[in-house]
Amino acid sequence: MENNDVVIRALRREETQHVTEMVLSSFFQEGASLRNASRLMMKPVGNILVACLLIIFYTMTGSIVLSIVLGPLSALLFCQWCLWKVHEEHRQRNQLELQDIFEWYNKTGSRFWVAVDGREIVGTVALNRVNDSRAKFTRMGVIPPYRRRGVARRLVRHVEAFCKSEGVLEIFMTTTEFHLNALSLYGKCGYVVSNISVTSPVPGVNVSIVELSKKVQ
Repeated sequence: MENNDVVIRALRREETQHVTEMVLSSFFQEGASLRNASRLMMKPVGNILVACLLIIFYTMTGSIVLSIVLGPLSALLFCQWCLWKVHEEHRQRNQLELQDIFEWYNKTGSRFWVAVDGREIVGTVALNRVNDSRAKFTRMGVIPPYRRRGVARRLVRHVEAFCKSEGVLEIFMTTTEFHLNALSLYGKCGYVVSNISVTSPVPGVNVSIVELSKKVQ
């Protein structure tokens, strides 16, 4: 059910710092959550890590019970740290953008919008014009109380309408394999996987970066 009280408008200069904090918090909280750390731990490298830690803790303590508790817990925290590393790498790559989001997107063909309910910013989305025909959809986020209320879909439609009016032929975005809500949303909106690459926050631990794209109708 859509929330008709929410208005989508351009970002204002005085909102820049608050929105920057929202963007960073949203990426970290979903991407580096304990749930996603557990998913990473379920990969083969995670199973090997757990087995090694079980042996190490048993050798140190001589206790099977402590080993069973400390081994998986340590592996889980290590996997969360790996996801935090992915977040930090992302932040470093986009350092210039994050220094001043308002100025970064205040250029021809690029925009930053916020979804507002009264005076509260409840969602964000941005578009970065790559060339005459392609634009990158980025900075999508909706605060928890407003999720599953149609705000994200409205933001997607808003970006697509803008792209159509600007003559953009293709929209694309990237996200990690662990941003399941984003992958589900974009899939329902007609975006398809166009490329998958891999980043390794530490040697042997791989996280897939998924690119999705859609032709503007």
